[in-house]
Amino acid sequence: MTPGGAGAVTVTITRVGGYAGDVTLALDSPPTGVTATFTPATLTGSVTTSTLTLSASATAAATNALTVRAAGTGVTAQSATLSLTVA
Repeated sequence: MTPGGAGAVTVTITRVGGYAGDVTLALDSPPTGVTATFTPATLTGSVTTSTLTLSASATAAATNALTVRAAGTGVTAQSATLSLTVA
């Protein structure tokens, strides 16, 4: 992504063991200059995908490891790492 730009990626979860509760998505400790929005931020029922839109300020660091966390009531939170390059 370019400094001052934005981009989007699809985040997909896998529901196991018949779990149909809400799953909330979040970006753990976003780096300075990077903002994130999940649409939707909470996956309900059988929904398994969300769009993660990232925006980078003109001063955002060049390479960032981003951790996406998925959490639901009564289940263990899971995470995945993404790489973001701002150049």
